[in-house]
Amino acid sequence: MLQNKTALITGASRGIGRAIAQLYAKNGCHVAFTDLCHDENVVSLIQEIESHGVKAHFIASNAADFEAAHAVVEEVVNIFGKLDILVCNAGITRDTLLMRMNEQQWDSVLEVNLKSVFNYCHAATPQMMRQRSGRIIAMSSVVGIGGNAGQANYAASKAGIIGFIKSLSKELGSRNIRANAIAPGFILTDQNRSLLTNPDGSLTPRAQTIIAHTPFGRFLEPEELLGTLHWLASDASKAVTGTVAVVDGGFEIDIWGGQRRLIESNYAMLKAAGANLDNVKLVLISEVALKYIYWRLYQKLVEDTKINIENQTQIYETIKSKYLAGLVDELTLNQAESLVKSSKQKLPSFVLSEKNMLNALALLIGVLPSEIINKQSTILENEPNFDINSLYDISANIVQTRPDVYSAEQQLIAQNALIGNKMSNLLPSLSLQSFLGYQNNTLSPIIAKDYNMYSSNVQTLLPLFHWGKIVNDIKLQQSVTKEALSSYQSALLQAVVDISNAIASVEQNSKNAKLTNENFILYQNIADLSKRKYDSGLIAFSDLLDAQNNKISAQIAKNQAKANMLEGIISFYKSVGGGLSANYSVPGDRKALTTSVREPCKD
Repeated sequence: MLQNKTALITGASRGIGRAIAQLYAKNGCHVAFTDLCHDENVVSLIQEIESHGVKAHFIASNAADFEAAHAVVEEVVNIFGKLDILVCNAGITRDTLLMRMNEQQWDSVLEVNLKSVFNYCHAATPQMMRQRSGRIIAMSSVVGIGGNAGQANYAASKAGIIGFIKSLSKELGSRNIRANAIAPGFILTDQNRSLLTNPDGSLTPRAQTIIAHTPFGRFLEPEELLGTLHWLASDASKAVTGTVAVVDGGFEIDIWGGQRRLIESNYAMLKAAGANLDNVKLVLISEVALKYIYWRLYQKLVEDTKINIENQTQIYETIKSKYLAGLVDELTLNQAESLVKSSKQKLPSFVLSEKNMLNALALLIGVLPSEIINKQSTILENEPNFDINSLYDISANIVQTRPDVYSAEQQLIAQNALIGNKMSNLLPSLSLQSFLGYQNNTLSPIIAKDYNMYSSNVQTLLPLFHWGKIVNDIKLQQSVTKEALSSYQSALLQAVVDISNAIASVEQNSKNAKLTNENFILYQNIADLSKRKYDSGLIAFSDLLDAQNNKISAQIAKNQAKANMLEGIISFYKSVGGGLSANYSVPGDRKALTTSVREPCKD
């Protein structure tokens, strides 16, 4: 239906404009288009247009320039001989809150978005009037209907387009020139990508709010406007003028902020869930560390016990030789044997504990025990690199970053936001409804012609019959919020207690580990000295036996104290959140308003 027609599209090298150019070319329409500069996007678009067997022509031009617009239209008419379709698509954003908006940001948006429509319509209408036909399509936006925070300039320009087109349709209708506007919903284009997505491609909070207000649950694609654009450019809509075709996927204007508060609540609950997951990770990491430490403790006890058994067996064999030679009595022989048996009795318990800890560790991390054995460290042999004084330098803010505390905080935020959501139900709701189509008047036999019909109405709904229920819902939610506040306060207090206990435990266990290590060294020296004295006949075997038993007890105490100290460090790690809190935020959290800027063409 667009065969051999000629279209001029402004700002068409990419985004929506590019999709329009491709659509019209596919349907047999010659396409002229403009943009700021001739670049690779322009080259590829020309090739795509011409691949459909139609002509393509590009003109580098600033749509905001009045004289340039007239020159563009004149060039198009000279090349193609006519101009059937004008699509005013050029647009920019300079988004920021009004109090931060400067004059240049206001003027530039109005000039490109609104003045450019005036420029090209002013230039094109004389040619269309000579032809006695023409179709003008201007790209507005749902923001021009409902407004949007941080886009006062953009909303004003798009609202101005609607008023301009409605006025123009009344001026040109008698000359068979139709003027209509399209108000798209939110579409991811190069123009608004920085506003709606983060550098990693994830959606900003603003984008998430928009999607939540759209029944489709997603952004629209430029291609989804094409049906309406084709219809308005074709003869199928020859009786349609002065209309605003809203193509927004059912986007809902959140007048009282109820939906925004609901989004805020859901967003907070999402972050709380992330914190809960991190808390599970933290508990798992701590349990794995503890199991590993105690596996290595029992492994060390097994190793030390085997060494002690070997040494004690050598002493026993020496005593046995002396006994057979009549140099020592039976009591000494029995004492030597009891020393060996005592160590051998301890060994099975240590071996069993070692295996149990290894199996428990393997279960936690999901590997075979053999894989762990191959990767063991010397954690109990080496002194941990840990400065006790650093415990007293922690910031008070670290309490709030603990996963459980952060989760409780976000749940409080979520419940508080729901109060606002439920309070919005007390306010009147507005429903914007529109219909665009055809109507046949069958009431009169005289009138047998199909007429286009465009109707719109705003319905105001007052919650009079549900007032009591809404009030009760608000009161209930306020109670739930108070419970969330109490849980948050309890989580804060528990965090403070946990950190305080962990610091005290590390401090005490570190001192004990130092003392038991010094004690073991002392008893080890005593045992060595007693062995030499006994061999020299200076002390009785009972004294050597006591020295050996004391060394073994000190050795076990030393290893246990080391494990206790490491356990205390793990408890401290857990009490301060383990450093996992840095990753709680959802992508795009607390992102400031950004501005989309087209780079100027380079010479």
